[in-house]
Amino acid sequence: MKHRWLSAAFAALALALSCSLAAARTEFMKVEDVRPGMKGVGKTCYRGSKPEEFQVEILGVLHGINPGASAVLAKFSGGPMENTGVFEGMSGSPVFIDGKLLGAVAFSFAFAREAIGGITPIAEMVEAFEQKPESPAGRRVILKKSSLWNFRQAAEEFASASGNALRQPLMAGSGHELIPIATPLSVAGFHPETLKAFAPQFKAMGMSLLQGAGGAGPKAKGAAEPDAPPLEPGSNIVVPLVRGDLDVSAGGPVTYVDGDRLYAFGHSLLELGFTELPMHKANAITVFPSLQSSFKILETGEPAGAIRQDRGSGIYGILGEKPRMVPLNVHLANSRGVKKEFRYELARDPYLTALLVNLTVYNTIVASERAQGIVTLRIKGKINIKGEEAVVVDNRFSSDESAPNAASLSIAVPVNYLMGAGYRNLDLQDIDLEISSQESDQSAILDSIRFGRTEVKAGESLPLELSWKKVNGEVVRDTHPV
Repeated sequence: MKHRWLSAAFAALALALSCSLAAARTEFMKVEDVRPGMKGVGKTCYRGSKPEEFQVEILGVLHGINPGASAVLAKFSGGPMENTGVFEGMSGSPVFIDGKLLGAVAFSFAFAREAIGGITPIAEMVEAFEQKPESPAGRRVILKKSSLWNFRQAAEEFASASGNALRQPLMAGSGHELIPIATPLSVAGFHPETLKAFAPQFKAMGMSLLQGAGGAGPKAKGAAEPDAPPLEPGSNIVVPLVRGDLDVSAGGPVTYVDGDRLYAFGHSLLELGFTELPMHKANAITVFPSLQSSFKILETGEPAGAIRQDRGSGIYGILGEKPRMVPLNVHLANSRGVKKEFRYELARDPYLTALLVNLTVYNTIVASERAQGIVTLRIKGKINIKGEEAVVVDNRFSSDESAPNAASLSIAVPVNYLMGAGYRNLDLQDIDLEISSQESDQSAILDSIRFGRTEVKAGESLPLELSWKKVNGEVVRDTHPV
């Protein structure tokens, strides 16, 4: 009797679990079933980590907005959107019609007077990530490298040369364009000169810099949050590109969670294809209304998984996975004799890592030493690769304006070569640097080089006489035995 009771209990439990799983499955709404005038709800976080509903009214469907792609045009209302309109950081907010998931809020028109935007169909988002790579080691990214090797170019020119303008409007032209909603890029710990130099490239990537809103507390370092709710449609996530003594994080809402698979944004982050980026939970501080473009301010929370693909219709991540990062350690001695140590973790990606190296090294220099005026920098270091000899860098740069540029590029360019060359088993372990600076001009023009005599015998030491002239006219002479 007891055994029959236990069997019945287990059967009832199994039935309850199966019913629960069936109820938990999300049904998709097909684009062909969408009609103007349909009403629905969307979900997003305005404050905190709990998604709130907003109202949706379907206006129509824009077919063929990209080859084989459509967008659903809709009007949104509720919450703070009466004041903010469609805001930066809203990309990925899920929209439901009759309980079925339609897709992600992802596009808007510039200077819109009402909260009208485009929705990426969820079926297109899921289909975009079904293709699997032949093998993780076979991933390649072909970069535009033609102008990377000029060390005298400005930092922003390096950033622009690293790739195409990744986030173009859906319909190129000079009229009214439905464009991806800008992704807020929270940055903390950056010098104004760095933001000035790199902001144009991040803007070209479809990102809007938000100074001082990075994760600054223990949450940003991955501290445990036992009470943090699980990710659900409408929850916030951030993708930290730099962690540690600097913070660079892009954020937005989750669209759909299927087991350990997560879909978000409804448009690309950087259109990196197969990639490996960290994914964290996030807390919304507020949505800030602005006449230029309203935006959401996010605070980085605990790690949640890894972003594995970044494509035109969204980003795709795996919950619970731990992505590899590239540690960058910098020991800096400035012109006043002060020594500092900086530790960073950079996103590991064939396209992105070199840009982040350039960004962090440049900022480390200008934040600790003057960015204008004569300065001489020596930068020594090792780019460590698993199973290979380290790439050793040892350079000096002296200039009244471009020394920080040249010094940061002297590390970023070799990293770009390594990451973009297509090596199948390249494992960039870490980068260790020593930087020293002097607020003086140590440059000189080589005036002459000669030997002290013209006849020598085997085994003799021959003096090599060097002479060079500084910019102030001072002549310096030295002798080295050969």
